[in-house]
Amino acid sequence: MALPGRYQVRLTVGGRSATQSFALKLDPRSRVTPADLQAQFAFLKQLRDTVNAVTTAIITIRNVRAQLNDAVAAAPGAVDAAKALTQKLNGIEDGLYQVRSQADEDGLVYPPGPTERLSSLVFAASTTDARPTAQMYDVFRLFAPQIQAQLAALAQTMKSDLPAVNTALRAANSPRIVPRAAEIRTPAPDGR
Repeated sequence: MALPGRYQVRLTVGGRSATQSFALKLDPRSRVTPADLQAQFAFLKQLRDTVNAVTTAIITIRNVRAQLNDAVAAAPGAVDAAKALTQKLNGIEDGLYQVRSQADEDGLVYPPGPTERLSSLVFAASTTDARPTAQMYDVFRLFAPQIQAQLAALAQTMKSDLPAVNTALRAANSPRIVPRAAEIRTPAPDGR
C-alpha cells in the first residue's frame, strides 16, 4: 500500500533507464480521512516490517542449521556443541511460527504461531480504506512482543553459542558457520 501522492517509477534494462512520474489517487468513493489513511499505512508498514524480520530470522535459522548439519559430518568433535545450538534454534523457530503446519487442515490440530496471527492482520487491515480497529492494535500488541522476544533470543544465541561451535570447527580444521539470510537448500517437509 502507498499513500496518495506523486511518485516516480524507474525501469532499468540493459544499462538504460527510463523514469516516469505518476499520481496515486484515492478512490473517489472513499470517505476515509487523511489521518485514518495515514494510521492504516503506518499499521500495515509495522506489520510488514515485523513479518519481514521473522522471515529473515527463519531463513537465517535454516541456513545455520544446514551449515551445522554439513559441518558435523566433517568435524565429529563439534557434534555436542552443534546439537545444543540446533536445539536452541529449533526452539526459537517454534516460538516464531507453527513449524508443523503442512496443509490447511493442520490449523485444526496445531495452533498458529504469533507470526501467522500477525500475518492475518495484513488482510484484515487492508481490505478497506479505514483506520485499523482497536482489536487489530490489540492483537498486534499481544503477539509482537512474543516475536521480539524470539528475535532477541536468536541474536543472543548467535552471539553466545555460535562462537563455541566455530571454535570446535576450527579445531577440526573445518569451515566456520557464517549466519546468512539465504536458503542453502529447500526445507524438509517438517519445516526443518
